[in-house]
Amino acid sequence: MNASIRQFFLGALTAAPLLLLGACERTQFTQAPADATGCNAALVGDWLSEPTEDNAPGEVVAHVGGDCALQITENDRSPPRHSPPTNLRSAKVGDLDLLWIDAAWADAVFELEADAITPGDDSGASDVYLFVWKRDGEQLTLIAPDHHALAHSAIDGDIKAEVLRREYELHVRVREPQAKLQSLLASGKAFGDGSGKGESLRFVRATGKAGAQ
Repeated sequence: MNASIRQFFLGALTAAPLLLLGACERTQFTQAPADATGCNAALVGDWLSEPTEDNAPGEVVAHVGGDCALQITENDRSPPRHSPPTNLRSAKVGDLDLLWIDAAWADAVFELEADAITPGDDSGASDVYLFVWKRDGEQLTLIAPDHHALAHSAIDGDIKAEVLRREYELHVRVREPQAKLQSLLASGKAFGDGSGKGESLRFVRATGKAGAQ
């Protein structure tokens, strides 16, 4: 898996020594923020991961079909690896444009280890990873939640959530029902003002054959 993509889904800390030790942060939600059945048309297309210091452009391609099915292609593998599809959902909640994906699907595709905070027998939950998205021309930016702010809110008793803290890891699982989750999002505690100051990942729209699956 492309390192920057995996680190983003883990919300990896940016300090290099911690990355080498496997430091990571992530937040998931037991409920989606809205009862969406599709996604915004602006998300449909083939999206190439932007280059970083360590990765070439297009090492990962996110294909979003007209039916809002999401499939990931990892071009940094030989041969390229294609994920099974999953449903991409989006909605506007307050001032935030949000998208989300099934957490179990993402854990499998991005090779994230399960831990005690996400019990397999929790049948009442449908965990998702939730992101703010911003479209600027041909660029798509995904912004991760503020893991530390949510952890502090949980510890202070302001929100219903589980927090698992290890030496180099922070995992938050927000368990608020949908109505309260929407209030939490509107409060700015989850993503701040959504301006993109947190951990973010950028894609550029593919043209021609560049994004072919």
